[in-house]
Amino acid sequence: AYYQRTSGDRAGALVTYQRAETVLDGFPPDKLSVLSQRNDLAATYEEIAAARMGLDENLAALPTSRKAVAIRESQHRIDPAHQEWRGILRNSYPKLANNLWLLGDLPGARDNLMAALNLPDLGDKAHSFYRAGVYQYTLARVRSAMGETAAAAQDFRQALDWFQKCEEASEKLWTASQTDTSVLDYLILAQRTIADLLERQG
Repeated sequence: AYYQRTSGDRAGALVTYQRAETVLDGFPPDKLSVLSQRNDLAATYEEIAAARMGLDENLAALPTSRKAVAIRESQHRIDPAHQEWRGILRNSYPKLANNLWLLGDLPGARDNLMAALNLPDLGDKAHSFYRAGVYQYTLARVRSAMGETAAAAQDFRQALDWFQKCEEASEKLWTASQTDTSVLDYLILAQRTIADLLERQG
């Protein structure tokens, strides 16, 4: 499918993705006793959904996006204390939100972004703060588009706070290591985003 898509065979790529999803549907998640297998299944659904969206097949991608989130939610219900499953679910909600937003379902996008931000134990790493900032800022944009101006303004302020926390955490980690370039990347991203948000804020 990848080669079909990149070579311009859009129709062939879509057919291949549909065949792949049909095969995956033959493996009901509740029949997979090993949670890592369920996780792999959800990841593959997400890849198919992302590929369809890349071909502007947003409506066709939506059921696939929902399947991925449903599997992630079932993992979280089985073991709510499992930090990895919770983190993966947190990152899956915004993917579904993006799919819904592209289809004009702003309430659905809003609710999925809120679900991501409402999951407990965000963590205190720079990348966690940065992602939270991205999700909160996206939520602000969705709410603004919905006319929820007061809530959007509050989300905007919270997003700025997340990015500032990311900047602080990144600075501390970079000072301690001076070698972890991924930390430096987050520091630069946070600083750029803070500057952009402050400029927008006026």
